[in-house]
Amino acid sequence: MKRETMPGYYTAQEALHTLQITEGVLYSLVRQGVLKRHTPPGKKYGVYRQEEVDLLAQERTAFMLAGLEVSHQLTFAQATPYDMEGVYLVARQLFGEHTTSADQRAAAVAKEPRGNYVVKDHGRVVAWMHVQPLRTDRLAAFMRGEIRGWQITGDDIEPFAPGRPIECLLKSMGAYHPVRAVRAMYTQRLFSGAARAMAELGERGIQIAKIYATSETETGIATALHAKMQPLGRIPGTKDKRRYAFCLDVATSDLPLLQPYKAAFSEWLVNHRATQQKHAVARSLAPQRASFASGDTLPDGFVSAMAFAGEHGIHEGTARKAIASGRLPAIQGKWKLGRAYVVNALDASGRARFYELYSENEHFTPCPECPHT
Repeated sequence: MKRETMPGYYTAQEALHTLQITEGVLYSLVRQGVLKRHTPPGKKYGVYRQEEVDLLAQERTAFMLAGLEVSHQLTFAQATPYDMEGVYLVARQLFGEHTTSADQRAAAVAKEPRGNYVVKDHGRVVAWMHVQPLRTDRLAAFMRGEIRGWQITGDDIEPFAPGRPIECLLKSMGAYHPVRAVRAMYTQRLFSGAARAMAELGERGIQIAKIYATSETETGIATALHAKMQPLGRIPGTKDKRRYAFCLDVATSDLPLLQPYKAAFSEWLVNHRATQQKHAVARSLAPQRASFASGDTLPDGFVSAMAFAGEHGIHEGTARKAIASGRLPAIQGKWKLGRAYVVNALDASGRARFYELYSENEHFTPCPECPHT
């Protein structure tokens, strides 16, 4: 008969499974005072506090991995297209021949390297992770099971950019070594490195709203559930396999991997709002810009606001709205420029303000004189 588990406690069998030890070793730990055995009222069998067992398991794993690292030289890095041949070899060990090719992976990584990470052992790729921002339509198609990972190309990638919520696909990840403890070490290094790398995205104002994933392997499905990803149901997959879709809401997730990112993005958001408020106050206190009379040519130091916007990849309509709202201080007048007339011009301070407003826009194209300070 299966023994009833008390909330917050493990039965002896559960403790043995968590610690990966024998019954004799468990009793030895109790005698040595390392673990305390509790007997529920009216019961004859003992139970063990979950937090004590879990902590001991973590310490035991850390001790084992510390010993393993003596003979391993692990490095974590943002992936490059040149790493994809190594990633493909590891993926093929895990998933077989039907996995995304090295060339396809390289094209996606070239489009946006951030979010792609590798762990190397003595310079050889042993683990990888692809967290990729996809176009909305391609992400939706993938999550409906209409396309597979090997059908995603570099054209489907939208680079990370601040100022808008981004939904990403955890396209794939994995680690391989025939020894389970070494494989666990590789995975641990991958997760710890990815946590720090994603925090750098948060520091740059990259807002990752949701992370999607699919899996048809027992390990992948178990990992998604352990991370408390929301199951979205079964979707089409490989014949004779069950493929499931998952979604993680970053804002509400308590996944340890994401906590450094969330803290970094929250700090950026506070600082960004403070900066915006400071500029708003400065603009409200600034004297009104004087209009200039019409003339044959633009005065020295002035440039056409619309031409300046176009040169920097910003649509004229966007610049006009900013001028109308007062966010972009333009000098108004009427000057002939070629066959056209300029009615909104920017001086040095106006060009500096333009850079401040749009330099982080995904369409912004810098010129040799940027940042126009």
